[in-house]
Amino acid sequence: MYTSRRKFLRDILVGSAGLTGGFSFFRHQGIARPLKPPSSTVYFRTGSDRRQMIYDVLSPLEDKIRAGVGNRQIIIKPNFVTSRTALCASHVDAARGVLDVLKQITDRPIIIAESPASGDALHCFDVYGYQVLTKEYSVRLVDLNAEPTVKIGNILQSDNSKADVRFIKTLLDKSNYIISLSLPKTHDTVVATLTTKNMIMASPLRLAGSKSSDKVKMHGGRIVPEEGEILTKNMFYVADRLIPDLAVLDGFEGMEGNGPVRGTAVEHRVALAGTDCIAVDAIGIKLMGFDPHHLPYLGWCGNGGLGNFNEENIHVDGPKLDGFIKKYKPADTFQTQIDWIGNIEGASGHHPPSPHLRLSGVVSSRSGPAEIEFSLPLAVYAKLQIVDSRRQRVSKLLSRRLKEGHYSMIWDGRDDYGSRVPAGSYTVQLQTEHNVVQGKISVFG
Repeated sequence: MYTSRRKFLRDILVGSAGLTGGFSFFRHQGIARPLKPPSSTVYFRTGSDRRQMIYDVLSPLEDKIRAGVGNRQIIIKPNFVTSRTALCASHVDAARGVLDVLKQITDRPIIIAESPASGDALHCFDVYGYQVLTKEYSVRLVDLNAEPTVKIGNILQSDNSKADVRFIKTLLDKSNYIISLSLPKTHDTVVATLTTKNMIMASPLRLAGSKSSDKVKMHGGRIVPEEGEILTKNMFYVADRLIPDLAVLDGFEGMEGNGPVRGTAVEHRVALAGTDCIAVDAIGIKLMGFDPHHLPYLGWCGNGGLGNFNEENIHVDGPKLDGFIKKYKPADTFQTQIDWIGNIEGASGHHPPSPHLRLSGVVSSRSGPAEIEFSLPLAVYAKLQIVDSRRQRVSKLLSRRLKEGHYSMIWDGRDDYGSRVPAGSYTVQLQTEHNVVQGKISVFG
């Protein structure tokens, strides 16, 4: 989606002025910000026919979609939640609008895949009329809960402990081109559901016929309005792994009130699309009449370099928004959901979200240095260092206050004095005022 990460890292290899580190910092590490594009375009269309409206909003993106797809497997991720309420689910005609554009780009089979919060995905496909798409188009319907998973740790729980959560590998696999197809709905815990949350909350495993659901762990172990802060932080924590390639918001008919299941219909007749889901959702929540800052994870993702959240950096291709803003009625629990937001910095019990930390994992003469990326949702004092198996510091890469943003560094296996460290396993630690995140890097000769 953005500038090549490897090219970016090569460009910053010489280091950047104004940062302090160990003896070898300027020779062996580099840092810069951000990786997100300076601006994003969100395509906006209105109309009286859902399928045509989705086709029209995606048509200007055809070349970008073709370039992004390449040889990747296309997966459309609708939003179902449950098999019992048609209003809460992505309409089959919205899927048809997406497929009408895709068939002009590729004749390869396309997957439509879902992991509903309750019920069986294949039953949802039956109930919501998706089975006919297998005959109308070259598509395959997939139950994501039957796919392999991978564990992601450090998911915050309501008792302040951390849990492992099983995430569906299909949605994490960057060899897939993921399209998030959602609709604007109010939500009983985090104000609203749009394209980003559609992707993130489909990813935790839910086993059909079992009370075990890792989606509940994302809420902190229980689903109540008071856990909106925990769910918001956990969504940001995994967001960089789950950003879709294309975001489509079908607002032909939205949901207000006690969503995402028990709300009532809003005839809105709008559609949004773009390759930046953060920007799409920022415009989407505005069209719903809410303050975008009531979805903090979007702002954190924007600050962390995952997309554009601020409207001054978003170009809207379409009619003026003001004439199409509808004031959706919020859920009855709305005030409880947002009470914590103003206290996020400094108030007791309201700590900032954990930053992202992503590693390439290996330093060797063949593969070169390790890549270390991290995203800060808020300005913090940050310390980044390498420690050995005895928890002794090997190299201090960074220790200073940083602005919010997405940062990239490299470590070539040298210690604070410029000497190469012995082969083995090392830990990368990123520490801020309230959080410590870490990962492993292996060094080979």
